Amino acid sequence: MAGHSHHDVPKAIVNNVLIAEPSFWGKALSKYTLVLEHRCKKWEVIAKDSTNLYVTYIEPEQKILQLSLPYHQQTLRYINQPIGVAKTEFYGGKKARFHQRKLSNLINQVQIKAAGYPVNISLTSIFNNTGKIAPGKITRRDIYSIYNYDNYLLVIEINGDILRCALEKNAANFKQVNIDDLPGLPEEVLAENHLGYNWDLYSGIDYTIDITKPVGKRVTKLQLDGKKIDPNQVLRIAMNSYRANGGSEYLMFKEVKKIWRSAT
Repeated sequence: MAGHSHHDVPKAIVNNVLIAEPSFWGKALSKYTLVLEHRCKKWEVIAKDSTNLYVTYIEPEQKILQLSLPYHQQTLRYINQPIGVAKTEFYGGKKARFHQRKLSNLINQVQIKAAGYPVNISLTSIFNNTGKIAPGKITRRDIYSIYNYDNYLLVIEINGDILRCALEKNAANFKQVNIDDLPGLPEEVLAENHLGYNWDLYSGIDYTIDITKPVGKRVTKLQLDGKKIDPNQVLRIAMNSYRANGGSEYLMFKEVKKIWRSAT
């Protein structure tokens, strides 16, 4: 019974195992049907099937709506609370990753300021392609739209070698290109298995990657405060708990020293 990847899979057989996944946000319910037969003093599955039952045309249960209404209204009041003002637009999605760093810089500045320990570096991701902050009033809803995952903020201690490994992993989000035949659009350099939330955007360091080079050999410049970072140089970096615990195979962060974690 699958669900984490948000795919719509009514039925799949993998190594003779029946798998179904009901999309996301309650759009469907996976139904499994097993036919069992009692043979030789034990039950055996002699047939199996699955399908997804979609709720699009099912009328909501009025009693449930009435019971949940106060909590729904309370949630709306909470997320619509104004918490600030934006003088300009903070674009999200591909524009934020390729062309305009305002959004990632904002998140990194917040992480640096909120960290309970002095840090040299901060990293974050643009988690989705729809969240942004428009000019004018900023609400909690806007913040949840750009940072839609529950995470703790951590400060970890690494060295220059670990940082370089992380940047090389980050650079694997791009396919290798030929200098004499460069793609016409920036997004055409993305690797086929690229996921936006796995592309980390850094503040505090100056680095260059060369995607004409193979994966693992792309970081050509790595500096802090205008000076080359030594492989053994101790650095403190702010990031979310998902990445600090090795999420998305950033395993170089998993075993390092954690020196601070936020309460929430």
